[in-house]
Amino acid sequence: MIDGKRVAIPYRHATNALLFNRAILEERGVPVPTTLDEMLAAARAATLRS
Repeated sequence: MIDGKRVAIPYRHATNALLFNRAILEERGVPVPTTLDEMLAAARAATLRS
């Protein structure tokens, strides 16, 4: 309890959505992924490296 109020911190989480920035994909010429393998390839292709 903090200041007389019951509080909790989540310790388990499940991702049920994946968001992407279409503008970044288009800027880098990467098609919108539709499978997990395509998503991994798109992430690699859209990553800027120095």
